[in-house]
Amino acid sequence: MLRLLLMGLSALPVVGAAGEPIASFSFEGLDARAGWALEASPLQFTGSVADAARTGEHSLHLQDHVGITWGFWACYLPLTEPGAWRVRAWVRMRGGEAVMWVQARDATRAVLPGAEDRAYLRSYTYPDLVPGFIPAEYLKGVNDDGWHPLELTVRVPEGIAELYVRLGSYFAPSTLWFDDVTIERVEEGEAQ
Repeated sequence: MLRLLLMGLSALPVVGAAGEPIASFSFEGLDARAGWALEASPLQFTGSVADAARTGEHSLHLQDHVGITWGFWACYLPLTEPGAWRVRAWVRMRGGEAVMWVQARDATRAVLPGAEDRAYLRSYTYPDLVPGFIPAEYLKGVNDDGWHPLELTVRVPEGIAELYVRLGSYFAPSTLWFDDVTIERVEEGEAQ
């Protein structure tokens, strides 16, 4: 059975049972962002471990200063078992739009057919052209003051070598925090 061997994971159970995380990231400890790398233009984005958190004391922070391209915190997870895999993260935002982009890749890092998906979450203060006199309950999006779940399930075929998980901003000036990321197997009936 497969075990993940990335430093900084807060859970390392054997892959197998549905609902048990194979990876869990809370961004705490000496190397809080172990396993995660910033994939973004340094001219447009800044990223760091932040002192704001949903649980614990830290999260990953991403600031998109311009909004003309994408930028992500990314993690490559070695994974060889096909099936349905759920990725869940919690995001807090100040304006803009958050995206979770998950791909199952083979040993050459090619995306496997049908094994890619994205989930988006938009702040109701995006775009910034919304007049201040409109009540929040009439706007689409989430409130900037809280933590919100962002999740998706990817069906992975035979031939997978890794799960490529990206959390970030997509063509929108955004201030984002990500925390409590989990990856778990789900039963096919639970897959969206």
